[in-house]
Amino acid sequence: QLRSSKLQKEVMSVLLSIGFECEEEHQDPRTGYTIDIYCPPSSSSSSSSSSSSSSSSSSSSPVAIEVDGPSHFLHGTREASGSTVLKRRHLEAVGYRFISIPYWEWDALQGAEEQEKFMREKLK
Repeated sequence: QLRSSKLQKEVMSVLLSIGFECEEEHQDPRTGYTIDIYCPPSSSSSSSSSSSSSSSSSSSSPVAIEVDGPSHFLHGTREASGSTVLKRRHLEAVGYRFISIPYWEWDALQGAEEQEKFMREKLK
């Protein structure tokens, strides 16, 4: 069974609060990977429009957001593990825009306002 982490649920909650329609634990049929948070092309109701679609990469490609806890990194470092790097490469190769949310970056944010600003920056 797939389970979402507390951290992943927090990120998903912020995405919903800023107007993104995303799906947790999405199974990609091309790669077989489960994506923590999947946002289809033009998933933001607040930032997408027909006139800006050519200038916004987030509206033209699906977005794979991986909420990376300690197990995604080499022990005692902030260097991504081999399997984490490989997943990113595979997803990018089939057309995803890949966004990593490392646990230490998220943990440093203080309050909803900082979390929303952080996610808006990541999704630019």
